[in-house]
Amino acid sequence: MEEIRKRLNRQASRQEVEKVGDIVTQRLLERIPNYYAGGATGLLNRIIKRLGGHFVTAFRLGYAGFGFNQFYISYDYYDSTFKHVKVEYKTVSDDLFLTSHDIDTIVNGLMIKVEDYLEEFG
Repeated sequence: MEEIRKRLNRQASRQEVEKVGDIVTQRLLERIPNYYAGGATGLLNRIIKRLGGHFVTAFRLGYAGFGFNQFYISYDYYDSTFKHVKVEYKTVSDDLFLTSHDIDTIVNGLMIKVEDYLEEFG
């Protein structure tokens, strides 16, 4: 159990979140139309700036998104300080680890926000 807790803490570290953020950003840029001024990157930056902390989506383990040009993940199993796993030992399991399916869910959820943005603001 303690090894799982250590892995969960590592998963929530700034380094790991940045790695996931890079993957999510790359996948979004592959899907976002690039015919806007500034290309896909410019459009993504405009959306992040306009939506601020609201460019977020829910996924199996919590919430993920961009807040003022920084990707973040808020895991449900952490307390509000993000320093302590708040689940009981009996409920700590491998199910709490981020998977490629979770990353796909994050990208798909954020793409829905992109599409909504384009529909509303063109």
